[in-house]
Amino acid sequence: MLTLDKALQSAGLFSFQEQQVPISYYCELKDIADAFEKLLDVEYIYTLKSKSSETGTKELHIRFVREHLYHLSGLQHFEDVVKLKLFREHKRSAKDFFYDLKLGYLTTADIKNSKSYTIDKQKRLYYLLQLEKLLDTNKKIYDFDGIIHGKDHDFKSKIKASYLLKNVENITDNVFIFLDKGISDAVYSTVSIISPGDDYSRGQHEECMLIKKKFLKKNTTETLFIHPSYFKNHLELAESEQDYINKTPELKSILESIKNDKEE
Repeated sequence: MLTLDKALQSAGLFSFQEQQVPISYYCELKDIADAFEKLLDVEYIYTLKSKSSETGTKELHIRFVREHLYHLSGLQHFEDVVKLKLFREHKRSAKDFFYDLKLGYLTTADIKNSKSYTIDKQKRLYYLLQLEKLLDTNKKIYDFDGIIHGKDHDFKSKIKASYLLKNVENITDNVFIFLDKGISDAVYSTVSIISPGDDYSRGQHEECMLIKKKFLKKNTTETLFIHPSYFKNHLELAESEQDYINKTPELKSILESIKNDKEE
């Protein structure tokens, strides 16, 4: 006999007290903490085009601290989870929250029956787990004016942020990462991750990303992106960015074209 749970599972769904959660979004809270811990040793450096700068560029640095995981997870809004209620009542810190997940004191099993464990919250946790991959592949960055420009009307966002990152590669959902200023004007922190049905980049000013690098505190740097037009006007980059060029057909093509023109 095919039970409801089995029917849901065969359709790619879980059943948690009448809630249906796509199996593809399910993840363990400990895995999220483990993945976020790796980012503590990472800094992303974006070089953007700037008309107001003497050099014509500006830099944006993204860094991570343990205390940010609490807000990023969205679990502060789960009011019917006993462990989270005790966490708030005892006024424990955001750093404590990180270690509660890391050590397995608070797990997905503890929150799966919450009324707040909706598809949107499940997506938020899933993409928080994927945060490093999202930042590695992101190529779209927008100024964020604090307004959600809907198809029919605009409304003020509850999210306080300066920039909005949009991911469009190999993802079926719209995924937006919000950044706000951290310890200085050039340093930013991730303040929210959402996957709404609407396009939050609509009506926002898109910045021109020229270069993106990933710096690891072990003193290694990986180049993640170089804009082809910027590369064409700064061919001196060919000496220091050979590894990235070798795996980027468009940049290799630019060098080959210039070489052929010189030979002619």
